[in-house]
This record gives sequence, C-alpha cells and structure tokens, in this order.
Amino acid sequence: MSEPAAPAIAGTAGDIGMNQSLDLMTRDASHVALLDHRIVEWDQVRQSRYWMHQTFTYRYPGSVRELKQWLIVIPRDDYGDQQVCAYQLHVSIPTATTTTTFDTLGNRVFRVYVPQVESEITFDMRLVIERSFETVSWPRVPAGEVARYLQATHLTTADARIEM
Repeated sequence: MSEPAAPAIAGTAGDIGMNQSLDLMTRDASHVALLDHRIVEWDQVRQSRYWMHQTFTYRYPGSVRELKQWLIVIPRDDYGDQQVCAYQLHVSIPTATTTTTFDTLGNRVFRVYVPQVESEITFDMRLVIERSFETVSWPRVPAGEVARYLQATHLTTADARIEM
C-alpha cells in the first residue's frame, strides 16, 4: 500500500463520514422504489443514484490487543461519471479511533485502531454514489505512469507456490 497523499482526518469510535448528507443514506433511501433492471431503457437514462451498505465482521478465537485495521471501501470523490454524495463508516467498538487519509489514487483509507477486541468487531459502511451519463469523461493514465500499473507489487508478485 502506498503512503497517504493528503493530510489525515481523525475521529473517534462511531461514525466517520459526510454527516451533512446523512439524509441521503437514511430518509431518502427508504423512499426509493426498486426497479427491475431488465425493463429499464438504459439508453434513455441520464442520471442514477446507488445506495450501498456493506458490513465486515471479524471474529477471533480469543481476545486481540492493539488491532490496527486499514479499510479502503470508499472511492475518491469523483471518478469519470461518478460522484460520491455521502458516506459513513461505523465501528462497533466504542474505544476505536479512526484516522482517514487518502491513497495516491484519491481513495479514502480508514485506519482504525482498537486497543482491545474481546472476540468480534464489525465495520459498517454506507455509501451513496451518483452517476451522470450526460457527459462521460473517463480519467486517462498519463503515458509516463502506465508502467507503474503494469508492474507487479509485493502483493501481486508470484511466489514459489505459483511459479511451480
């Protein structure tokens, strides 16, 4: 993982996110009628909104001390035709502290520290993204940076088990 490209935003246990937009995740989401994607005339769609809810629960056989967890679950604010409207990360343990940084691609990196986990911790993420299909402008990788994305990293390099 690369080092953060922007200053950190610190928080304590509970919710980290764009609090001014919480209605998008609660009140507004509860009034949305679900659509059958097979009958949508996609060539006529100009804008869409996506509500996402994802939960990560880790269970341990015993107590864990000094838990340090990195979560990269919220994309950059804008990418191509999509825009992050609201997000929220909730950590189930009240003593957790969360620092938010950004990686070199602009994604939020939540660094969570928990002094003690008895047996289980849950991370609850909610996200609202809008897409506008009026003008699609996908980001392009500058020619000088292409090699960076084609090279293996320490996480993707083949090891002896794969090379056999």
